[in-house]
Amino acid sequence: MNVDVYTPVAITNEVGVERVPVADQLFLKDNTDLNLIDYQIRLQELNTLNIKAGYLPTLSAFANYGWQGQADKLFKSGATQGFTSGVWGLTLSIPIFDGFTKRNKIAQSNIQVKQMQMNKKYLTSKINNDFVSAQNDLRQNKRSTCCTGRKHESSRRAIQCCQVILYRGYCSFIRTDQC
Repeated sequence: MNVDVYTPVAITNEVGVERVPVADQLFLKDNTDLNLIDYQIRLQELNTLNIKAGYLPTLSAFANYGWQGQADKLFKSGATQGFTSGVWGLTLSIPIFDGFTKRNKIAQSNIQVKQMQMNKKYLTSKINNDFVSAQNDLRQNKRSTCCTGRKHESSRRAIQCCQVILYRGYCSFIRTDQC
């Protein structure tokens, strides 16, 4: 905060009168939990597509080139003899049977996607319910505050009336006592 430690600090009883802005509308697109679930659903769908890609054949190419040399003395450059070698090729892999592993993984991935979608629906309804409850609580608190002010005013009047009645009764008691 960049405040000197020797600066005097005073605490007052003043309460700010600024009201907190209250939204009348719920913005679900800005909720980070819902955005996270959407992102997880998208990742799981991509994982399902990745598993399904395992049914496709794959073609790979490879190449290797090397040189091998020999000499009768170590680090003698003129007496080195050697030969080159190389290999290259293609590999084709066609999946025929995998024991239904991919099919079961795809089913599990689809179930996880459905679970995440159900979690999203549940979270959305929970957020909506919390928002409606908060609005109802705010409305009720405003009514309560308004009624409390009226009750305070009527209580003050009742106390004044009681004071007047008590004072009049006390005065009449004193007058009869003096007679």
